[in-house]
Amino acid sequence: MGKAQVSRGESFRQRLKDWSPLARWRAGLAFLAAALVVLGFFATTHSFRSWLVTHPLQQIPESVLASRGSLDPHQDAGVLTASFCIPPYLYDSQMIRTDSVAEFIAVLKRADRENKPLLFNIGMPWAAREDSPGMWSLFNNPQLFSAPRTFPGMDAGLDRTVALYKAGSADSFDFSPYKLDER
Repeated sequence: MGKAQVSRGESFRQRLKDWSPLARWRAGLAFLAAALVVLGFFATTHSFRSWLVTHPLQQIPESVLASRGSLDPHQDAGVLTASFCIPPYLYDSQMIRTDSVAEFIAVLKRADRENKPLLFNIGMPWAAREDSPGMWSLFNNPQLFSAPRTFPGMDAGLDRTVALYKAGSADSFDFSPYKLDER
């Protein structure tokens, strides 16, 4: 068997001995260069990767925990949860979706009738403000809701907002300026 042929049982070290000193030096240099590139990548991107891991794209589970107290979708937390923009269905399958001002008001009255706390969990507040101005106005009304708690996302456009409905406040609130079929 000539040097150009390599048998199956021959190890890398045995084959390396057949290389010329210059070829071994080049192979070592190539390995070292590749290792330095990989280590350099990890060293220069470590702080960004650490930040990325600790800052979720959108704090959906955190906002649901603040609303329901549990991520178990089958657990009755004794509260009603609702949303009109980017509902967190994957973490809160019992969430009530409101698609109009009339449905929004109906959920408030349901919470009063059932004597349960009601929390609205809104994703992407900028989209809620643009797409559902009537519901957004009611959601931000201090007569109806406590001050909203914001869960910052990776970008300001990915924030989530949770607010607690002030029980019984719908009874004395004047909803007449709102168009019931409006979002």
